[in-house]
Amino acid sequence: MELRATNRHVNSLVNSPELKSGIANASATAGRARELFERAEKPIDRMLADLPQASESLSRMVTRLDSVTKDLPETSAQLRQTLQRVNRLIADQQRELARTMENLRVVSENMKEITENSKRLSFPDAIWRATTVVQGHATMRLAARSTQHAALVLALFCFGCVSLERSFPEKRYFVIEVQESQPANPGNGQTLSIPNFQISPRYADRDFVYRTSQTEYESDFYNQFLTPPAVMITEETRKALASSSGFKFVVGASSPLTANFVLEGAINALYGDFRKPGRACGSIGN
Repeated sequence: MELRATNRHVNSLVNSPELKSGIANASATAGRARELFERAEKPIDRMLADLPQASESLSRMVTRLDSVTKDLPETSAQLRQTLQRVNRLIADQQRELARTMENLRVVSENMKEITENSKRLSFPDAIWRATTVVQGHATMRLAARSTQHAALVLALFCFGCVSLERSFPEKRYFVIEVQESQPANPGNGQTLSIPNFQISPRYADRDFVYRTSQTEYESDFYNQFLTPPAVMITEETRKALASSSGFKFVVGASSPLTANFVLEGAINALYGDFRKPGRACGSIGN
């Protein structure tokens, strides 16, 4: 009896709608899981196949980063050198502008003085004359007055026989040049940079300067250097060293070339020495 009852109970459970519904749901879920797995199988296979290539790309990227990291100090040093050259160039240009303005100021003052002198100069006054002394040492001196000569000139002028014209000596310009030499083949590949030399303000103008005593100097407006002396001497120094065999290139501060050496100079004396009569000489000091 119990066996029959158990059998009936089992049959009722097997034939129950809940069990059949649960089995159907489990079967559907298993089908969907199988379908999802089949869809994901190919992308997963492709991803696994691409892993070695991705690893190689990452390795190359790491190698590039290491190379860039090694080059950073050299790049930084080159940038610092470029900045220093730019700063030197700006400083040189500022000094050149200051010298040019000073030269213009001196020329303006000299023109003003000449104009005032020409206004004060009248016919009865003495005549201006330029005297050349010791290789171009020219000074303006007023001739001594002479009553007889003035009377004679006045008489001639009144009769219309002569006409008087005021004249000034012509300005002359000079340069400093090194002796030309045959260019030599440089023995190394080094570069020398020579920025413009500094110069004492008393000799910075183009006018010739003459020292006449221990404490007295004269400026010659009518005999001048063609360009500012500091610039001229610097250029001639570059030219002389460029013709030697010591360096491959000799450049200025504005050159983009990286210099192995830098030569700087200062000019503390540049004048004609006339302190000893009959023994005039030139003086250039640094």
